[in-house]
Amino acid sequence: MKKFCTYLIFSILLFGCNEKEQNQTKKNVAPTVKEMLVNWSTFNESGFQNVSFPTWFNQKQVQLKNISQIKLFFYDFNEIDTVNTFSDTLPETLLSFDFDKEKLAQMQLEEFSSEMPIAKHFFNYRNKQDSVGYSAPDITNNVVYKDNKWIPIFSTYKVAQVFQRLHFVKKDSVVIEYTNTLNPDDNKHVFILDSANWNVMFIDKWFKPKNNNTFYYGSPKQVHESFKVKNLVEKEQLVKNTYFENNVAYQQSFFTDGFEKRRTFQYDNEGQCVGYVDSLIAIPNDYIEHTISKIQFDKELPINLFTYDPTDSLYENPLKQISFKYEYREVQ
Repeated sequence: MKKFCTYLIFSILLFGCNEKEQNQTKKNVAPTVKEMLVNWSTFNESGFQNVSFPTWFNQKQVQLKNISQIKLFFYDFNEIDTVNTFSDTLPETLLSFDFDKEKLAQMQLEEFSSEMPIAKHFFNYRNKQDSVGYSAPDITNNVVYKDNKWIPIFSTYKVAQVFQRLHFVKKDSVVIEYTNTLNPDDNKHVFILDSANWNVMFIDKWFKPKNNNTFYYGSPKQVHESFKVKNLVEKEQLVKNTYFENNVAYQQSFFTDGFEKRRTFQYDNEGQCVGYVDSLIAIPNDYIEHTISKIQFDKELPINLFTYDPTDSLYENPLKQISFKYEYREVQ
């Protein structure tokens, strides 16, 4: 009997280890590299706020599919909404992107409250993105007051601070440097290109003062992490990205106020991103909750992104939805 118990315990441990190893192996298997319309690693709140890097869509795919406009409708549903009624709900946010033949020409953000428009923001791009995706826009902001009139408030400090409009300063073999023109308290944005310099000692030597600067390990095209430096050598983590060996995005984490929001991307056999899982974690490793997002396609173009509670095993009642609408350029 004693030998049987010992064997049973050993078998359970062995099975558990094998299962863990299999899951670890499965996690690290790189998906096929695939050209997609949406750059899902910048398709998030932080990415849309950084308006000087309009890399949300693959311009090659936009041209290939003759797309002239993409509209995104953001819906956030409460408990009484159902799958049969949410399509009639007005969006919380509307984002529209207008393309010419070579580049993104304009992004427009419209915000609603209680089904009433409250603000519009216009971002006009004169130049094509450079080799790292940079193109700083001209920005105009408007708000609606109670008399329902649009009043331009481009100079309003609070509204402007929501976005990052980065002004190019310099580029060499070591760093690329920008300054934020919309928030003087948010000073420099410094991308450290060479991984040999990815340490706080390098930052302490070359960047003084550095308290208000945001530092990035990697190039704007592939950021591994971003952070601020406090107490001379301590990193205040902002974002961390991990990639598969073929540079396809695997996971990204956003850090704020002692919490980590971790997004893990999911791919099909052809390398198409078909969704992601968002986990909320109290640092260092106290799991709180997670949601599951699934992307619906039509001819390889995303048409809906639904976010579900994990208890909704049949995926019937989304918590949130992003709907994609397309307009096309006439083929000459």
